Amino acid sequence: MMTKQTQTEILLVEDDAGHAKLLRRAFRGQEDRFNIHIVNSLKAAREFLAENSPGIILADLVLPDGRGMDLLLPRSDELQSPVVVMTSFGDETVAVEAIKLGALDYVVKSSDTMEAMPRIIQRALREWEHILKQRQVEEQLKKLNDQLIDANKKLERLANLDPLTGVANRRNFMETFDKEWKRGCRSKLPLALIMIDVDFFKAYNDHYGHQAGDECLKTIASLLNESLGRSGDMLARYGGEEFMIILPGTDIDGTAAVAERLRRKIEAAEMPHLTSTINDFVTISLGTATMVPSARKNPDSLIGAADEALYKAKRNGRNRVEVI
Repeated sequence: MMTKQTQTEILLVEDDAGHAKLLRRAFRGQEDRFNIHIVNSLKAAREFLAENSPGIILADLVLPDGRGMDLLLPRSDELQSPVVVMTSFGDETVAVEAIKLGALDYVVKSSDTMEAMPRIIQRALREWEHILKQRQVEEQLKKLNDQLIDANKKLERLANLDPLTGVANRRNFMETFDKEWKRGCRSKLPLALIMIDVDFFKAYNDHYGHQAGDECLKTIASLLNESLGRSGDMLARYGGEEFMIILPGTDIDGTAAVAERLRRKIEAAEMPHLTSTINDFVTISLGTATMVPSARKNPDSLIGAADEALYKAKRNGRNRVEVI
């Protein structure tokens, strides 16, 4: 059983009745394969294309209201049909312009080319089919590439975040601290750290259970994070029940004020802690250290100073801020 051949719709944009007649004659006897629609202006062509998607467009270069290749503007890739530009004279410059704009071919009109137009169209349609397949492959590759970029960004975010609390993890903290230290070396501005420990957290875990302990850490991280006022400030889970905050460009007094605000924020949340020996609610101890970075100093000395200040806060009764 023979398959019925699909009829190709042709839009001919031609204001010369003689050339239009020659083209119709070239397709005589092939009406089952080609159906020709003729318009005589650029405006009429655009009106036709607003409602139809012909298999191919044959456009005369010179029209009463413009040029045939103006159909390719503003973007040829928005057209759903290939365009072959026809002209009565050969002009290499115009031909190059038409191809650059997105025309599939450029044909000089003559009795020979009019007669050969069915073959020219078939060749153009094969080329157009190849272009469409190539576009489809490119779109699929772009989609896959976009998905890969999104997945990599997600993995990068996950690699930099603590899975329990959602704040930066220790790896992210160390990378950010290194960058801020180098920035401070250039700017000569102070860099501050606040090291935080949840008071008697082991006792909290033993009494309330590890699931409740996890929820407690998540709540503390959320409260601390929302209390930081600048985009450059960073909260990270440093390990276990310890958190670390980076405050770029902050002096001793400013750091102490931030730490005290954070301490009060956690205490005011009134999370019950029956096994704490200093309060009925969850509290935190904070140690702060501030330093102007330089190439002669070791960045670890600032971390060590914050750790020493935290130890001092815990030794002096907890639920307090100590400054070094």
